[in-house]
Amino acid sequence: MGERAKAAAKAALGLRKAGQVAHVVGHIVGDGRTAGTSTRGNGDDALVGIGVLTQIAADLLDAAGALLSGTNHYAGAALLRQIVEVEYLTWAFANQKRDAADWLNSTREDRRRMFAPAGLRSESDGHFLSADYRHHCEQGGHPVPRAIPLLGNSDPVHSQLLLVDLLLHGWRTTDNIAGWTKDRDTGPLLTELRAVQKGFTEWGRADPLYALNRPGESGDFLV
Repeated sequence: MGERAKAAAKAALGLRKAGQVAHVVGHIVGDGRTAGTSTRGNGDDALVGIGVLTQIAADLLDAAGALLSGTNHYAGAALLRQIVEVEYLTWAFANQKRDAADWLNSTREDRRRMFAPAGLRSESDGHFLSADYRHHCEQGGHPVPRAIPLLGNSDPVHSQLLLVDLLLHGWRTTDNIAGWTKDRDTGPLLTELRAVQKGFTEWGRADPLYALNRPGESGDFLV
């Protein structure tokens, strides 16, 4: 396993733990259950929502990293597009464009109306670009000819660039979640997230390709 794959696996492990912490703390802490405002019996639906989304990010990062560093690059690219959507959501929550409790309790129609990628991009003031999302859809989101370089392990350079992009999206997602915790009672969640951020920083310092793009910038590591 290469260093990028190791960094992805390490980050996934940390995010999974952070998400589980948030899920448990959100169920216990808060007045949602006693006040009757949580139909799920949680103390804090928003924190539980963040916990669920953090665990989704962990699973995607773990699986995409393994696929992109192995021989199934197209499938890895498809999962990479999914973590882009998780980044959108966490950014919207951190910037108070949307509420994590609303997401947790949303219906399919609610998600189409309030949480669709296109809608979140339009409210991001240029932070997210449609061209970048289309780029991910072309490579792994839809069955199109542009996926040819990802088939049959024929272009390992291409997959390594996507692996860097995966790490950058994972990093930005982690930063968004950490930003969301500001002025909130989230128990040890922020401590767990800081450990993940430290791991990303260590990877960035060691990887020469990191200098071509940095967390927080709009746009992707295009290949």
